[in-house]
Amino acid sequence: MEARQSMLDVVKNCLLSSGRSTYLHRLLYVGEHGLGRGGLEEFMKNVVSAQGDQLREEGLTGFLLVYQDHFIHLVEGSESTLTRHLQRVVDPGVEEAPKIKRVKVIFEATHINKRCLSSWTSRSASPPKLAAVPKAGAAVAETARQVDAVLGKTLRMLDALKKLPPGAPLSGPIALQLPEPELLEALLASPLVRDVRALLEEQRVPPRITLYEDVVWPMQSDFVPYDLLKQPAEQPEDDEPQDESQGKDEEEADEAGRSMSREGSGDQQRVEEEELEEEGDD
Repeated sequence: MEARQSMLDVVKNCLLSSGRSTYLHRLLYVGEHGLGRGGLEEFMKNVVSAQGDQLREEGLTGFLLVYQDHFIHLVEGSESTLTRHLQRVVDPGVEEAPKIKRVKVIFEATHINKRCLSSWTSRSASPPKLAAVPKAGAAVAETARQVDAVLGKTLRMLDALKKLPPGAPLSGPIALQLPEPELLEALLASPLVRDVRALLEEQRVPPRITLYEDVVWPMQSDFVPYDLLKQPAEQPEDDEPQDESQGKDEEEADEAGRSMSREGSGDQQRVEEEELEEEGDD
């Protein structure tokens, strides 16, 4: 009889068939910088290279798109790989940290089936500008449309990049389809998009639960009505006055019911007396 497989065996077989050691995740974040195009490319290249030398699991791959003051970075790897990458990008101990300003995550995908790129690469470009500047601090629906626009343009740009020779610049029709800096600035200014530093702090510090009375058993005695049967319940009073004719009808009906009850009991008593007399005669 074949041994029964556990859930762990199923997971290991799935990872083995796909040639992986753990699950893959995809992360897209945008940011603001003051390093210049070449400076940011060199900084991110050093971060990815240093991290790749230390990892013994799924490596980091992705694409960095650099503008003069903003950047878009799509990275793929395991959960720990992505977390360490974000920590290095905003690490206050590095020399370039003061020039890495606002950084926010706009898209996350877990357990992806296939990587977008087999390695890490970067490009710098001059994107088009929007005619109408998006409103900062827009509502949820408008912010969702902005995220969808940036994500869609980034993925279409990656598809076009695969058809270009290595090192080819992003120009012509491809450059016209790049995400606009005004969209990135609106997302960076939106309070609805999570900041990378706040996200890392949430992962580092365990949440403090203050309302333990809502998650433990037995419940606190203050919430249990132990004196429910000790106090007499107050009967609600009928404030609507009754009609006099209705009251007389009810009294007559009650009197008729009582008289019928007396007549019924009298008939029953006479029947019982007659039965007793017949038994005596016998």
